[in-house]
Amino acid sequence: GERADGEPEREDEADAEATDVALEKDVSKDPADDAEENKPAAEAANVTLEEDEADCDYMDIFQLPSSYPPLTISYNYVNVSEDGPSFGKTRTPFHTVQVGSQIDHFAMEFDQSPYNLDLKQCMSSSSLASPASISLSGCGISGLDGDYWIGQDGGNSIWVEKSNRWAIIFTNDVNLSPEFCRTTGPPPPPTTASPTSKPTPAPTSEPISPTAKPTPSPTSPPVVVPTTVEPTKNPTNNPTKNPSAGPSNPPTPRPSLRPSIKPTPKPTSGSNVCCTNRNLGYQTCDTNNWCNANANNCSTCGGVVMEVPLERNGCCTWGGDCASWNPENNRGCQYKQSDCESDCGGTWQFF
Repeated sequence: GERADGEPEREDEADAEATDVALEKDVSKDPADDAEENKPAAEAANVTLEEDEADCDYMDIFQLPSSYPPLTISYNYVNVSEDGPSFGKTRTPFHTVQVGSQIDHFAMEFDQSPYNLDLKQCMSSSSLASPASISLSGCGISGLDGDYWIGQDGGNSIWVEKSNRWAIIFTNDVNLSPEFCRTTGPPPPPTTASPTSKPTPAPTSEPISPTAKPTPSPTSPPVVVPTTVEPTKNPTNNPTKNPSAGPSNPPTPRPSLRPSIKPTPKPTSGSNVCCTNRNLGYQTCDTNNWCNANANNCSTCGGVVMEVPLERNGCCTWGGDCASWNPENNRGCQYKQSDCESDCGGTWQFF
């Protein structure tokens, strides 16, 4: 009787213990399983957010494409996003624009070749109505060729490469720090001032050239010129004894005709009054018809209306004799005294 009474009690206890163990296992599994299941989902969400933050759409940031309004303006500075073109040594102003019903003038100024770049010469197509765009090919600037959406924002000119690979901002605000970022990869810090151009100190390093040979060539001709002492000895003896009219006739026409004919036709026959600029060395006319239309247009193009070619009367030096330096290596400084001393920081050495 005791064995029979005890057995059901043991079965009940065993069942209760099994139930307690099962409950303990279920309770311990649930939070752990939930944490493990939720953990990869949270990590995946973070990765997605990071990728979203890293992706930047230049067209969305600058609200392009849009229309390009009529305006006349010159920009001194340029900001280029990563992977954009390299402009090198630029001048101030750098980018000059004249836009009406069409693009009349679109140019860039450099302190190195190509010096004055007329973008219309390498512009295969353009449109000012929305969506405004330009296509450039064969401009000669590293990375510049391509198709661009163009627009205006807050007085700045915005170019965005149509495949959204880079953006260019032309501005007169030296403190402008635009938001640039990559289209792929982790988000980089904003790139701003590295491509900005301040071209004034550039010419100081270039014109260091040989200095020994220039001195004899310019000094010897003027020293030899006063050889008139020799011809005066012979004619003075003969004409005084005999008639004075004989020797006076031959000498007068010969010296007067030659110098009077040669100096005058050289400046006048090949000269031309037109719009030119320092990057052309004032030797030829600007090829842009709009720049040559009037003095105001010429000034907007960074030029001056004058007679070309300009004949140099000296050279620009930063130390040493510059007479033998090739002016074509630095046309912006080597043709005019005012350019040399005001813009190039040099000293004008007269020939």
